[in-house]
Amino acid sequence: MSDLIGFNPSMIAFEGDYTAEEVENFILKFEEFTEALNLPRVEFETSHKFCNGVYAREIRIPKGTLITGKYHKHENLNILSKGKIISLSGLGREVLEAPHTGVYPPGKKMFLVQEDCVWTTLVKTDKTDLDEIDKEFIAEQIEVEKVEEIKSDKKHIGGEK
Repeated sequence: MSDLIGFNPSMIAFEGDYTAEEVENFILKFEEFTEALNLPRVEFETSHKFCNGVYAREIRIPKGTLITGKYHKHENLNILSKGKIISLSGLGREVLEAPHTGVYPPGKKMFLVQEDCVWTTLVKTDKTDLDEIDKEFIAEQIEVEKVEEIKSDKKHIGGEK
């Protein structure tokens, strides 16, 4: 079945040496697969804070959740203030345990939540309307320039192939 949808299910283990393009493609194909199965979308407890030109979006994700994020147009600052996750992103595979702060490149992320967690994304904006913030920072579809940028990056995550 994996040939039909074009992804390698073994990547769910988040182990191995993958290019940024392979990671991005895997996450997109995984989302297509879950949509084809018509799995329900899960809503998480989310809070929004605004202060002096900074927007913070905090989500609480329960243990055992496998989650994919939206496509971020710009790099952003993220804080794991509680819990433990395995992250798959343009930075590769990372095991993150609170407290952790990191800068993440544009693109998508996927988490396997090992312990209940609190994840906060921070961006610089004076906007307070959530729809306007999403228009500024979240892509509806991956922009061609971003895809080409990822494809041109031949460096493999975790080392050279």
